[in-house]
Amino acid sequence: FFRIVPSCRFKPRTSISSKIVSMMKSLGKTSPKSEKKEDAFNGLKLVSVDNLAKENDKAQEMEEVSRARRRMRRGKHDIDSDDEGAQEVANKMVSQTFDAKINLKMLKSLKRFFDDADTDGTRDLDEQEFIDVFSKAAGGKIPNEELKHWFMRIDANANGTIDWDEFSTYLLLESQQVKSEQATSVEYVQKYTRPPARDQMHSNMVTRLLVPKKSGKYFTFSRDGSAKVWTPEGHLEKTFHSGGAWITDACFIRNETHMLFATMDRWLHVYDVRDAVHVRSFCRSGIDGLPTSKSSTSWLSPTTTGTGLPSGDEMEVRGPLQEPIYLKQLGENATAVAWHELPTSRQYENPELLLLGLHSGRVTIYPFSLNSQVTVASPLANHRIHTGTVSKIMASPALAAIITASWDTSLRLTSLEASAKSSTIRVLGGPDNAFGHQKSVFSFDWSENLKLIASCGSERTIFIWNPFIANPVYKLDSHSTSLVDVTFNGDQLISMSSDKVVKVWDVRTFGCLQTFHDGSGVTYSPENQLTAVTYDAKRARVVAASTYPVIWNTRRQMAEFPTDYKGHTQTVASVLYNPIFHQVVSADRDMVMTWDIESGEKVFVFGIRRWLQNDDDQITCTAFDQGGRRLIVGTRSGHVSLWNYINGQPLKEFGDAGEGEIKCLTHIVNRFQAYSYVVGAAHDALALFMDHEKQPDHRRFSYDSSLVTAMVTCSPQCIAYAIDTGQIVLCNPVMTKEIGVLNGNTNDRVPCTIDALVRLNIKEPLVSAGSDGCIQLWNFKTRDLLHTCTACVGTGLTALTANSSSTWLVAMDSNGVATTFDISGIPVRPAGPGSVDAAMFRQHSRFETNKGQAVVSICFVDRENILVTACVDYSLKLYTMDGVYIAALGSAPGFKLRDRTTWNGEQMPPPPTQAGLDEARGLQFLPPDHEPKKHRR
Repeated sequence: FFRIVPSCRFKPRTSISSKIVSMMKSLGKTSPKSEKKEDAFNGLKLVSVDNLAKENDKAQEMEEVSRARRRMRRGKHDIDSDDEGAQEVANKMVSQTFDAKINLKMLKSLKRFFDDADTDGTRDLDEQEFIDVFSKAAGGKIPNEELKHWFMRIDANANGTIDWDEFSTYLLLESQQVKSEQATSVEYVQKYTRPPARDQMHSNMVTRLLVPKKSGKYFTFSRDGSAKVWTPEGHLEKTFHSGGAWITDACFIRNETHMLFATMDRWLHVYDVRDAVHVRSFCRSGIDGLPTSKSSTSWLSPTTTGTGLPSGDEMEVRGPLQEPIYLKQLGENATAVAWHELPTSRQYENPELLLLGLHSGRVTIYPFSLNSQVTVASPLANHRIHTGTVSKIMASPALAAIITASWDTSLRLTSLEASAKSSTIRVLGGPDNAFGHQKSVFSFDWSENLKLIASCGSERTIFIWNPFIANPVYKLDSHSTSLVDVTFNGDQLISMSSDKVVKVWDVRTFGCLQTFHDGSGVTYSPENQLTAVTYDAKRARVVAASTYPVIWNTRRQMAEFPTDYKGHTQTVASVLYNPIFHQVVSADRDMVMTWDIESGEKVFVFGIRRWLQNDDDQITCTAFDQGGRRLIVGTRSGHVSLWNYINGQPLKEFGDAGEGEIKCLTHIVNRFQAYSYVVGAAHDALALFMDHEKQPDHRRFSYDSSLVTAMVTCSPQCIAYAIDTGQIVLCNPVMTKEIGVLNGNTNDRVPCTIDALVRLNIKEPLVSAGSDGCIQLWNFKTRDLLHTCTACVGTGLTALTANSSSTWLVAMDSNGVATTFDISGIPVRPAGPGSVDAAMFRQHSRFETNKGQAVVSICFVDRENILVTACVDYSLKLYTMDGVYIAALGSAPGFKLRDRTTWNGEQMPPPPTQAGLDEARGLQFLPPDHEPKKHRR
């Protein structure tokens, strides 16, 4: 049945069978027997005798396998000389621009490179495979530690492996996400103008709105068959087309010098953009390509019914009226139109193409010409792409494909090549895809810069697509009704729903920048909604239309920050240090920022506003999991969620922890009993969520009705949390039962609350900080109080932090004064009460951190012994243990942590004495026997 032929070094033609074989290999379904036979025959190929074309396909496929195996035997997984795209990506990795300008050629070659790197056939790369392969691809110029960071950043779901979807999506999105936000915010404000007269409006809804970049005029096309041009002020300039058939779609052609639109009676018209003058028309032909009219000049008569041309009084014509071009096989009306110009004319005599999406779901391609003497055009391609009406069509030179959307719930990428059979490159969504649209798709937009597709339809969700994978990479679901249209504006996405609500999104963070609605108070007729939206780049305004244009102008609001400021503009809720990436992660009301501690540069930022419960909701606390790769976020509404902070992807929503805001969070892992929990403290109880891929298990534990003020993990079997009575409760998180209670309110101590808890990393003591300014050390196993010291007088302590080696402890009071302690002398396992004395708990320094302003959160940077503070003035500042001010994150000029000459270098002063503090506050204490003078009013 099989015969053996020698291996050939020629490039056979590309066919569907070779693609299937390639996909089967990438899926890990290659037969082990065929691999053994290949080794046995040493390069000979097995091919079928009944199809010589399959021999060529098999030879090409096996040659690729042999080439990959030769690379593996040489110990080189690098890219072949012909894979220039993948080599370019490797070079970009070395030059810190890993993702800039990724094109289709690079992605194709990189996909082959990715498949070769998957040595175990699991369709994804683990951390070691990624490091080995990309280290050799980059010529050893990238250290393994940095590659490990790259791997963790690309691993969107934090499962320890990278598949092709994650890899390609990262390449497309990461460059946009790391861009810094400007300190200037942009707001769109509606321009209130008097609606035009009734006879100037369209009598039916606008189906398409076009705004050319040069002239800035607004062209509207309506269901009433008319087309109008409006001035930028919203006044009608003229009606340049008036027919009886519904205009279904319109587009610009030839660099926006002309516009093309289609009508329901199977006519297409071309007008000049400059003066809205008719140029030429297209229409369906009769049988065998002959015109439908018996007379070749009958179409000139303005009274002829069914011609689709307007009357002579309504249409201006430049020069003699040319005979329309008759389109063969146009058996139905076009619901979507587009124009495309091929880069070369090798395949067609005319490089211009007319793309039509039809009511039946077919896509037809015709040669396009305005001055051709040929009056009959045959289709170059006519494919049944969709099973429902095509709602929009667009050509993308970067993808070398036609993008179409349909009422059949799918988007499709189809090759521009005209062939006997349709060549669908990829299907995005569809009836069989549970992650995409489940209802009709009405519109989409493609961004050449971002390499993203945004689509919308009957659902309330906007889907963001990576065109190289079948599932959406993001969903924006903040609208309350079905969506009408979407359009890109640089790094922004503008969406509009049927309730006349427009939203502006930041594609870098997928956060909603602004929501506005039509506030004119006008009730549109026959439908009270806006039906089209676009962006006027020349005047930086959002333009929508119902029966006439509605305009929102841009108003720039200068923030109270320098133009080069890149930090938080809202109060910071928490700041954390990640020793794995050597980064600081800070969170304000709804934004999470990641900072490189060595240079102070912002590495990444993402927003969670769309996941918050309401407008008053905000982030209240954050915590890392034990692996340091996932960020746990708690909110004011009591909601707990899990995020991959490296790339901003939401991983899991645990739900509500109970009444009240989340005060603190922690993550516990017991590897022996194979369980892990996310624990959140809300109001008077602890909420425990099982950290598992399945539905999380939710448990609650409460000691009494006292409010929880602080919490920390002591061991996998023990959590310590403080309540407002000043007691520290020890509980078992799995059994959800009390283990013991630590009471620090002794007879000689004023009752106080515990506002901060820290468990020393390699030592057993538990450290608590109270509102009376005292620090206490506990042995949580024996319940013994080891030591008590006073850090401040007259103020309470609000935060504690310690380094991982348990040699430094920093306490922060309510006035922003930091007190550092050298605790290196504390034994790992103190014997009991009195085993820790003042010499072991020695105060090192005491200084003001932010001119007396309160500090919200602090963290300790282990590698450099640096203190990071988050102040109420939105700043994140770095200090040494001696009180030397280094710099503020996000502020200019930058700094290098290892270069002291780039530091600010200011020595922060010690806090004033109580008398000096009172004097600064304007207070003056008088002796008891002294009476103040009475002053006249």
